[in-house]
Amino acid sequence: MPVSRSPDWARLERAADDALSALDGWRSRALEAEAELSRLREVLEGIASEPLPEEEARGLRAENAALRARMAEAHKRITRLVSRMSSLHTDG
Repeated sequence: MPVSRSPDWARLERAADDALSALDGWRSRALEAEAELSRLREVLEGIASEPLPEEEARGLRAENAALRARMAEAHKRITRLVSRMSSLHTDG
C-alpha cells in the first residue's frame, strides 16, 4: 500500500531540494572566487616585488606633489568658507 504524503510534506521536500541546489551554486561560486583571489594575489605580489622604473617613480612623485598642493589649496578655501559661514551665522 503506497504511503500518502501530505501536500505540506511535498512542499517541504521541494524547498529542501531548492535550498540544496542553491547551496551547490553558491559553493561553486565561492570556490571560483577563491581561485580568482589566489590568482590575483600572485599577480599583485609579482608586481609589488618588481622595482619601479626611476622615470615612472619621478613622475608619480611629481603627480603626488601636485595633488598635495591642490589638497592644501582646497583646505584653505574650505577654511575660508567655513569662517565666512560662521560669521554670517553669528551676524544673522
